[in-house]
Amino acid sequence: MARVRLIMTSTLAMYLNSERELHMEASSVRKLLDQLSERFGDAFKHRVLDENGNPKSFVVIYINGKNIQFAEGLDTKLNDGDEVLILPAIGGGTSKIALIIV
Repeated sequence: MARVRLIMTSTLAMYLNSERELHMEASSVRKLLDQLSERFGDAFKHRVLDENGNPKSFVVIYINGKNIQFAEGLDTKLNDGDEVLILPAIGGGTSKIALIIV
């Protein structure tokens, strides 16, 4: 199991007891999302995951600044010290933009 730093935007944090940063242990992104679902229940699931347990189309997940879609998706392995960022894409018109504010 890898110990990772999880960061969420304030938009998501308001559904998660206002926690914007967590330190968690998980071997993959999928396992991390499972743990978050268990910890925060429906508030997390309905905001972030679709009915199949996958991130909703507007949710973007980065590991160390790299989108997991360009790695192994939910099966992307986590390593000690990785920084995981979960954020909803911000859209307007016909485009989507992922905005990171640190």
